[in-house]
Amino acid sequence: PYALTMRLCRIIGLSFSRTLLLVRMTGGLFYSIVTYLGMRKLRTGRMLYAVVALLPTSVFLAAELGYSYWLFSLCLYGFATLVGMIQGSAEVTPFSLAKMIASLVIGMLPRVVYFPLIFLCLFVPAEHFETERGVRVYRGLLIGAALAAFGVWLVPKLLVNFGTGDVRGGEVN
Repeated sequence: PYALTMRLCRIIGLSFSRTLLLVRMTGGLFYSIVTYLGMRKLRTGRMLYAVVALLPTSVFLAAELGYSYWLFSLCLYGFATLVGMIQGSAEVTPFSLAKMIASLVIGMLPRVVYFPLIFLCLFVPAEHFETERGVRVYRGLLIGAALAAFGVWLVPKLLVNFGTGDVRGGEVN
């Protein structure tokens, strides 16, 4: 969203200060929409969700020029979908499961340290699925997504070696 807004502002020819304002507004709008959509997934706990979404730190992260706004909002959406499925307020369909996993993977991709949290998605009750095969496919895809995301971090480390020091070069180790 930031890049698209910035590109549009450059095409229109807006000044730097107006571009900066519109880019930050875009991030806030994206954050608000995604957290609202996540809130709709819940039967109970909406007030707690709103408190977490509106904490000063969360709002500050949504307004800065970085990737934290989509990281935080997509993770909130994914976990709200998970809780909604456990509560029974969000339907469990292949499309909703794919949206949940995709939002968590995209949200957690910049920070690989969050990826063990994706295993919380294993708590979707098996009775919400139509077949036992659907449960196995879902769990396999979930574990595969987590391992693939971990591999995105691990493979470059293995190719460069862990003990090489500063990979940017120079004499610093």
